[in-house]
Amino acid sequence: MDNKKTIKQALIIFVIVLGLGMYLYSNILGRINNLTQEIPKEQVMNVDYDIEGISKSDACYQMIQNTIPNVYQVEISLDKTVDKDIKGSVYYSLENGFSEEYKDDFIIEEGKSSVKISMPKICKESILIKTEEKVSINGVTLKGKSDDFRNKAKYIYLGGLFVFDLILCILYVLFNKQIVDFSESINRLDAAFKDKLAGLKLNVISFYAIALVCMGLFLSFSLPIGFVPDERTHFDWMTKSIGLENAVDAYDQASKKAVGTAEIYYWDDKLDVEEIEKADTIYFDKSADHFKISLGTLRYLQVIPGFLIGYLLNLPVLWCLQLAEIGALIITLILGVMTLKLLPVKRELMCMILLLPVTIQQCVSFSYDSLVISLACLLIAYILNLKYVKEEVKWKEFFIVAFLSILILYLKIPYGLVGMLFMIIPKEKLNLKIKSLDVGSLLGNTWIRISLVLLCIIVMATGFMVINMRPLFITRALVLHNPSMFARLIVNTLRGGMMYYFTSFIGNFGWLKTPMPAGVIYFTIVVMILLALLSSDKYKSITNKNRFWIGFALCIMIPIIFLSMIGHTAKAGVTFTSVQQVLNVYKEIDRIEGVQGRYFTPIAFSMLLFFDGIVSIKNNRLYILQAIYYIVIFSMTIFTVLNKFWIL
Repeated sequence: MDNKKTIKQALIIFVIVLGLGMYLYSNILGRINNLTQEIPKEQVMNVDYDIEGISKSDACYQMIQNTIPNVYQVEISLDKTVDKDIKGSVYYSLENGFSEEYKDDFIIEEGKSSVKISMPKICKESILIKTEEKVSINGVTLKGKSDDFRNKAKYIYLGGLFVFDLILCILYVLFNKQIVDFSESINRLDAAFKDKLAGLKLNVISFYAIALVCMGLFLSFSLPIGFVPDERTHFDWMTKSIGLENAVDAYDQASKKAVGTAEIYYWDDKLDVEEIEKADTIYFDKSADHFKISLGTLRYLQVIPGFLIGYLLNLPVLWCLQLAEIGALIITLILGVMTLKLLPVKRELMCMILLLPVTIQQCVSFSYDSLVISLACLLIAYILNLKYVKEEVKWKEFFIVAFLSILILYLKIPYGLVGMLFMIIPKEKLNLKIKSLDVGSLLGNTWIRISLVLLCIIVMATGFMVINMRPLFITRALVLHNPSMFARLIVNTLRGGMMYYFTSFIGNFGWLKTPMPAGVIYFTIVVMILLALLSSDKYKSITNKNRFWIGFALCIMIPIIFLSMIGHTAKAGVTFTSVQQVLNVYKEIDRIEGVQGRYFTPIAFSMLLFFDGIVSIKNNRLYILQAIYYIVIFSMTIFTVLNKFWIL
């Protein structure tokens, strides 16, 4: 190998090692040096303070001699317990002193003599405590981090990293003169990997099953009760759908004990294992049992079996919830394996979508999104199986597609149109006849297909009307009376939150306050795009006509997903009685709020399938990239969740 090529490779190695080292520091080693400061009673001064127009109060207490520049938790202890709930706020000063903008509210509960308040790590100089009425503070404990120590640690670490990296590259240059060409080494490594993988006989389906079980159990046990988005709401709906009207009360008690004073918003507020053990003593009240089966039960078929096992065995609340999540994991596993077995193309891409951290999180929760995602992916796989594998499509296959589409439509309305992908099946395969009438030929007509799509939209709009009038009324008011305002909302929403959508689609935990690093998100997107472009040796890519129908379906489904949350954007509690009222409220709103990236998981495969055949790449060492991806994504998931909730 010539010297120029050797030096060029050494520089590439130098940059990669240095970049990985700095990334490691910023995401792992940067979370060190916890400090604690005890402020005794005599240093907590009662002051007469006016905060931006708020009336003066005798119940203001200012702490002096704060030596921690980055405070993330304040613990207030009183001389005695309080005989009623007392509300208060902690104000933390910045350059311009105290203000209403920088504060955190708290409640000292009846019978308690202390309270912990989690805060952002930006507190400077001083803290002010304000309560509804005067209390006797015994002392205050501050927890935080020191900038000085972290700066010194950073310089020592980065200096050592630079020296190590330099020595590594010098050794590479010295020894590489006697080593074979770099590309030849890669080829040998490639052959070795193939031999090893051939010996393991680990196919996509086996890998999916093993990975889902391992990561599903991890997320099920490590994510605390109540921290998965909308978990309490879905638990309430699920128990009421089977006749347990008051089960959510026990859920609230267990959640309050297990979580304690921990807050989901700040990294440094961890859970207490002892508190969780105390919550293990709470049971459901069965005095009002009256089991029933309702239509809403369909939405929670994945969690009800496991939950009922624990409930009927009279297990504690936490164990009933755990069994429900394990039951959901088993059903998700079965549906996922069926999906991958049916899917003739791009199994690696579907496997990747099904194993996204947020997807697994949803699949071990009480959310019916778990069932929606699994069934939508199963329907897509079945339609592609009809397109590529089946020699002809008869009424049996048609009704299976229709049944799954209607079921998904009931579970969550926007995704019912996934069944529109049936349009990509060649009309030559449609053997649908009623006596002398050739229905298959009729379905091959473009205008007939468009008419069917419009019929589906009408059915979906009717579903909106039956289930929830509010979004439909708002949408109709905007579209018919001010379409420019409607277009502005859609455009601003799509343009303003793409990174948030990607993050909450791939890795964002604990009420969306625990995101994975941006580098992991970008890496995931790149791998997904490469797998979407991967061409099959056995089956041809989709045609432009197929691409038209996929794009047509997406152009309808994506706006509907946003519009399903349009009622959530309005001010809480607003009941619209006129079109003008809707227009007045939405005139001041810039974008549609409440949409999360995970809402696009059921249609993610369809979105990526749209690009199939535009640029085709062969399977050239992409399995190595996938191996690296899964190592990175799973290890970062484990670290992110543990570091957020459990590790100091």
